[in-house]
Amino acid sequence: ESFGDIDPKTDTRADGLEKGQKWTGWHALEKSLWQDKKIGAEQKTLADQLVSDLKDWQKRVGKAEITPTSMANGAKELLDEVAKNKVSGEEDRYSHTDLSDFKANVDGAQKAYELLKPVASEKDQALTTELDKQFAALNTELDKYRSDKTSDGFVSYDKVTKAQTKELSDAVNALAEPLSKLAAAVVK
Repeated sequence: ESFGDIDPKTDTRADGLEKGQKWTGWHALEKSLWQDKKIGAEQKTLADQLVSDLKDWQKRVGKAEITPTSMANGAKELLDEVAKNKVSGEEDRYSHTDLSDFKANVDGAQKAYELLKPVASEKDQALTTELDKQFAALNTELDKYRSDKTSDGFVSYDKVTKAQTKELSDAVNALAEPLSKLAAAVVK
């Protein structure tokens, strides 16, 4: 949120481009490498631009104003992104590495929660107990898809069945509900 100008350059998929926007970033490279099977000057240019954009983000990240409320809301937004884009398979539609992105979002949400947990547990012990339980359940569910045969440590998402996708979605939803209460718990 604090760097809204960088996200469109690094994380937009082709169908999310604004009129006249040049397609750059992760997903442009993902399509080139996994679908088009191209590795050349164009991909090097894309990779160089991505590195430049991420270095720009890195310089600015320490200057962002982060409050307990924004951190709690950010954790919820990370989980919402899982529910919206990652469980559906839309995130990494060419490489099918969605589960590693899924896990990264869960890890980010969990880290934000762990930083806020001391304050939240003083104000709402039942909430933190439920969050601990639901994070553990979701991580256990994700661990079912671990694989040492892939570079990202997870099975290809196109191998996950509809029933398995539903189980993942249910675990995300079970965590999303109590996580939505975290911001209120830290500002009580």
